[in-house]
Amino acid sequence: MSTDERTMAERHLDSLSGKRCSARELIIFDRGYPPFDLIHKLETLGFTYVMRAPKNFNQDAAAQKEGGGRTLLKRAGSDGMAARILKFDLESGEQEIPAANLFDGRMGMKAFKHL
Repeated sequence: MSTDERTMAERHLDSLSGKRCSARELIIFDRGYPPFDLIHKLETLGFTYVMRAPKNFNQDAAAQKEGGGRTLLKRAGSDGMAARILKFDLESGEQEIPAANLFDGRMGMKAFKHL
């Protein structure tokens, strides 16, 4: 492959931006996708997302307590973006850290665990 997964994800978002079918759409990303630029693009295009994040992807996210909550993802020179960071243990004992822009309670912890 000559193109990495993050670049392909951004291209995919570009192709989706004019073809949205429903405000209920949710884009799900596996671990390895939560760079600031991709989250910013999702926010700019108005997509709802959830992505599995590695433990060290953001200092503010890492500081979240078990269960999680709203945090501001920051990068030098930016105002930051609000994200919902959750933390819970999977049955395997591994800690899962999803990042999302779902703040209104439509999805509780059980739904995130299911995803």
